[in-house]
Amino acid sequence: MRFHFAFLAKSVAIVSLLSGAAAADTQLVYFASFGGGSLTPSLDKLGFGALKRGDTEIANTDPRAVPARGEVALSITRPVGLATGTVASSGLFVTDLDFDQGSRFMLQATFVGPDGPSSGGWAAAALSGKTGDESDLNSDLRVNATINVRAGGVARLNVPFGATVQTFVEIPGPMYQAIFRKIDPEPFTLQLMIDRISGNGRASLLVEGFPTLTRTFMLADFKAHDGPPITAVGTAIGNANAPAQTISVRVRDFRIYTGKHRCPASQPLC
Repeated sequence: MRFHFAFLAKSVAIVSLLSGAAAADTQLVYFASFGGGSLTPSLDKLGFGALKRGDTEIANTDPRAVPARGEVALSITRPVGLATGTVASSGLFVTDLDFDQGSRFMLQATFVGPDGPSSGGWAAAALSGKTGDESDLNSDLRVNATINVRAGGVARLNVPFGATVQTFVEIPGPMYQAIFRKIDPEPFTLQLMIDRISGNGRASLLVEGFPTLTRTFMLADFKAHDGPPITAVGTAIGNANAPAQTISVRVRDFRIYTGKHRCPASQPLC
């Protein structure tokens, strides 16, 4: 049974996250910290259930999601010859949801230790709201916030899918070095706000000791008055253009915040 968020009560709470970068009018409803290697959340106010392992179901990618000491290590290999534009990914997803028109929610995850080729062409971490289920198919409609690794020690906070115009901001050199250093890398947190009341979104990157990076954008497929429901949300790692290379990152927690909701025009009495 899917959870229809146009039916949620309109009570709200202002949540302070990390350096206060969370959106106002949201409340924490889901928190998974992978204690003991479990994918079952320690907080699940709306009964979403455990995270599910998922991948793009492409042959010879060796997708992995391995729990260990309060983390889950995600990894994926891009096979040689995979068509340009096809992403190989591995992730964790909450499914059977119904974030429809008139809903507002935010995803957050903390990561550490991204590892992959210096030539770039991969997403060190991603947050995703999409159609479908834990099978992270390239054909699914989606909105993503990613750390996109490029050649030459460069990375971006990027929204490669789901915005009307691709939007990104370069990660400053010192922040990049803190995230990607091989010894004692700095944990980093991604946030993705999806607002189907206004039709806008926001992606943010938080690293302790650095100013928060944020980009706002207009939603392309999941609009305020148009588009399908988002039925799966989660976190992943993706290899877009690094053939014969394995990429990995460790996920330390995953959270869902919900906000104000109104009835869509098709359901005026919800």
